[in-house]
Amino acid sequence: MTGMLPDVMGHINNLSILDLSNNSISGSIPRGIQNLTQLISLTLSSNQLTGHIPVLPTSLTNLDVAMYFLSGNLPSQFGAPFLRVIIVSYNRITGQIPGSICMLQNIFMLDLSNNFLEGELPRCFTMPNLFFLLLSNNRFSGEFPLCIQYTWSLAFIDLSRNKFYGALPVWIGDLENLRFLQLSHNMFHGNIPVNIANLGSLQYLNLAANNISGSIPRTLVNLKAMTLKHPTRIDVGWYESLTYYVLLTDILSLVMKHQELNYHAEGSFDLVGIDLSLNQLTGGIPDQGSQLDTLYANNPSMYDGNNGLCGPPLQELFKRLVIGLWVVFCAILFKRSWRVAYFHQADKLYDKAYQPQSYHLAMHHSPSVFVFLIILTSIVFLVATAHGQAQAPIACIPRERDALLEFKNGITDDPMGQLKFWQRGEDCCLWRGIRCSNMTGHVIKLQLWKPKYNDHGMYAGNGMVGLISPSLLSLEHLQHLDLSWNSLSGSDGHIPVFIGSFRNLRYLNLSSMPFSGMVPPQLGNLSKLQVLDLSGCHSLQMQSGSGIAWLRNLPLLQYLNLRLVNLSAVDDWPYVMNTLPFLTVLSLSGCSLQRANQTLPQLGNLTRLESLDLSGNYLNHPIASCWIWNLTSLTNLVLSGNRLYGQVPDALANMTSLQVLYFSFNRYSTLSQDLVYVLPSSTTEGVTITGANLRNLCSLEILDLEWGLSSGNITELIESLVKCPSSKLQELRLRDNNISGILPKSMGMFSRLTYLDLSLNYLTGQVPSEIGMLTNLVYIDLSYNSLSRLPSEIGMLSNLEHLDLGFNSLDGFMTEKHFARLASLKKIFLQYNSLEIMVDPEWLPPFRLNYANFYSCRIVPMFPIWMKSQVDIIKLDIANTSIKDTLPDWFWTTVSKAIYLDMSNNQISGKLPTNMKFMSLERFYLDSNLITGEIPQLPRNLEILDISNNLLSGHLPSNLGAPNLVVLNLYSNKISGHIPRYLCELGTLDVLDLGNNFWRENFPHVLRWE
Repeated sequence: MTGMLPDVMGHINNLSILDLSNNSISGSIPRGIQNLTQLISLTLSSNQLTGHIPVLPTSLTNLDVAMYFLSGNLPSQFGAPFLRVIIVSYNRITGQIPGSICMLQNIFMLDLSNNFLEGELPRCFTMPNLFFLLLSNNRFSGEFPLCIQYTWSLAFIDLSRNKFYGALPVWIGDLENLRFLQLSHNMFHGNIPVNIANLGSLQYLNLAANNISGSIPRTLVNLKAMTLKHPTRIDVGWYESLTYYVLLTDILSLVMKHQELNYHAEGSFDLVGIDLSLNQLTGGIPDQGSQLDTLYANNPSMYDGNNGLCGPPLQELFKRLVIGLWVVFCAILFKRSWRVAYFHQADKLYDKAYQPQSYHLAMHHSPSVFVFLIILTSIVFLVATAHGQAQAPIACIPRERDALLEFKNGITDDPMGQLKFWQRGEDCCLWRGIRCSNMTGHVIKLQLWKPKYNDHGMYAGNGMVGLISPSLLSLEHLQHLDLSWNSLSGSDGHIPVFIGSFRNLRYLNLSSMPFSGMVPPQLGNLSKLQVLDLSGCHSLQMQSGSGIAWLRNLPLLQYLNLRLVNLSAVDDWPYVMNTLPFLTVLSLSGCSLQRANQTLPQLGNLTRLESLDLSGNYLNHPIASCWIWNLTSLTNLVLSGNRLYGQVPDALANMTSLQVLYFSFNRYSTLSQDLVYVLPSSTTEGVTITGANLRNLCSLEILDLEWGLSSGNITELIESLVKCPSSKLQELRLRDNNISGILPKSMGMFSRLTYLDLSLNYLTGQVPSEIGMLTNLVYIDLSYNSLSRLPSEIGMLSNLEHLDLGFNSLDGFMTEKHFARLASLKKIFLQYNSLEIMVDPEWLPPFRLNYANFYSCRIVPMFPIWMKSQVDIIKLDIANTSIKDTLPDWFWTTVSKAIYLDMSNNQISGKLPTNMKFMSLERFYLDSNLITGEIPQLPRNLEILDISNNLLSGHLPSNLGAPNLVVLNLYSNKISGHIPRYLCELGTLDVLDLGNNFWRENFPHVLRWE
């Protein structure tokens, strides 16, 4: 999609989600966008937009404007107090971070990386919910930011490639949730703090390329998370709203010392590590035999560039390996068959034995020869890394070095400096992104991929910009080519045809690059290719006629990802795929496959296919006649967003290897999009699935049918899923499916379940007491049903963090038993029920809540003393809860961090605190109570204040203290005196109600409202 964003966009009053990412939209972001008062999520990443970032709508919670040419300073006022995700990476933003960012108390991810920002971070930078802080590749300066000291929620900190200086603070060991700390390429000095070992969750530490001195603390051997073979799962949570929700599934990818380090938002690190290279460390390396030895074996360069370091493993490892090396070489000397096998196979070993984990590529070798090659090659590699003088490396071929330098000349912009150290006269085999054969010196691998932000088509940035030079043809032995996530192309903007000439290529990744035009059929010449990834190239198309027939010439292909490539002109793709017998992973998500015939005879050659993603193609087709049902080897099947309908065939029950099954978003409706997300609807057509379809899927771990079924019975669905002797189900998502019935007791058999969403259905009856058996549950959403009773066994879920039971028909009492073991609980939503919270006045809850909504529940008659311990509360709603009591003095201290507070429609008496201006409140509702006294100076961030229908008196303060007020409702109090002139100067004010008070005069004549 091209063109410019029109100014009239600012008049779409009901717009709540706007996603125009991955297009070619130009121009600037319209200033009128701030008028979209219902807008929650704005995603405009990967376009060609320029100009400044305008003031944002106050309702916005998610902002993604990565990979633009946006410039200028960040707005002095973001204007969106509820922002939770800010991604402004890979732009040309200059200046400093404005102080107004301190007001964003909900912020979860802040990514300002890869810009031109400078100066120190704001001193007031304390964000209680911040999880990701990504500021790399800017020009920030100053000492280690003090603002981080009290942000204990932080798990990811990346300050690399800036100009920070000074000593690392001792208090860094207090950030107990920290998993990832990347501080490389700055100017930090001093010693490594000893108490950094207190970071029990730390899995990756990079202090490389600083001026850190002193010895390595022995306490580093105590970093517990670095000793785990399988790092712990990190759930970064969900963001909830009454009208929609967004799952954050971003992937943070980094390359450190040629190692790929992946973190999935609902996953874990794939490896752990420490990098202390290029500093001024001295002394011995801590305890031999510790975890540091293991990390050193995985990354032998972790101590490089510290000339003062000595001791094991740098010495002892080399001695042991030399002995082992001579043993093996003696075997070669006297056994001719081994000697011939080694030199024949060694050059092929890398690509045969190693491929990225996600591709699950198989290895086919004679066992004895293969084991020998692994042992010998590992020894040679470790000796070379343990002692650089043990064996002189073979230098690269001059002709190939010249070809690479000519390629570099075609790069017009290299913001990450990937080619910075490619210099004439140096060994190209040592350049970043280059791998040469240890035997011949020929370049066999060119990997210059630009780290991406996630795997859903959003760029982290432009990467390199320029042309792909045909000089690369000189790399005749190239086996691995990865240029993904860069802005490179051929001279005509297309994929260069000459890439089809790399006859030795096994791996080709050109994903998320700005290619246009047709995919060249010459890629069919790459007969040895095992991995082909063109995903995210949304302007690419396949030719009509020949289409993708060239894929038939890639018989060894095991991984094929064409996500977002336009295949609308192709109608024979299933037949072509059927000619690839080794295919293991196939992704055709968002490829416009509507034209292809889905009613095909069963295809029998895809017997190795494990993962199939056909999501987002809007096939609008009966699901029973699709050709996929004989693919019994599948472990992952993704059919979301296809408008499939009708009865799922019984053949699904034969797909017993399935671990992940996505049928979500297959219904379609004539309702407006707003209503589709809010109301359960029986007017939509979707898929029908029965218990017989699911009963044999005993390997299933994730089942997502959200907004995919036309109807269903909850008892039948759950009973079919528990037929297996041991259920492996971890996530069950059945939101908004017109499902009716009563929750069965058998749901207690889902012992591994961590995520349960049955919201927006027609469930009735009681929640079974067996729910207390689901002790691994972290997330429960049963909202928007007609459930009537809640058992006390819900209180046994010690891992539960999110509990949403709002908008049901629940009645009865909730006592201490309902909360007994909920020590992990952070969010609870009970609004619009008839529950009565009845606990002992001395009861101390095991949890510390962040979000709580008890609207319309009964908390009678006294003010709940147990709330005194809830000092982390951010949003609290106790409106219409029949409280009849005086506000205790401790309450205002407890809610000092809260940004949203609703206590309206009660009989609460007392006075507003005189120090109210120091609170964090942004929205405050206290209307229809019995509050007396004068109105104090208000919190600076306050936008909505409704204290109407109370007994407030006296004069308004000379300075109200809230310059961004949007709503001010003082109706029906006893306020007297003059109406202050400053009310006329509140340019943001939309609603002002001063009626039914005792003002001495008429309204001031000077009006400045816009």
